[in-house]
Amino acid sequence: MAGFVRDAFMAIFMTMVIEVDGVGPVYAGTATGFAMAISALGNFIAPPLGNSLAVFWPGAPFALWAGLTVLGMVCLLQVKEGRVNIAPLVLESTLEQV
Repeated sequence: MAGFVRDAFMAIFMTMVIEVDGVGPVYAGTATGFAMAISALGNFIAPPLGNSLAVFWPGAPFALWAGLTVLGMVCLLQVKEGRVNIAPLVLESTLEQV
């Protein structure tokens, strides 16, 4: 179940990164790379940071991680949808043949 949810989230997240206004196919690789780098940095820092809080209260790491999850969801809600221009592709050579 956890793998299913994680895979679904990553598919939606990667699609959101590419569909942000101004990214498109030109900067898709760069935007995806930045998103993955920031995600990896969070994955590297969050566990030791949370575990260091356990000396204060055993539930403190879980409270921190829950707070980081809420912060991430708020950030995702701030992403505005990009406009997708789907225009029919008409080639001049095909019009001349008709």
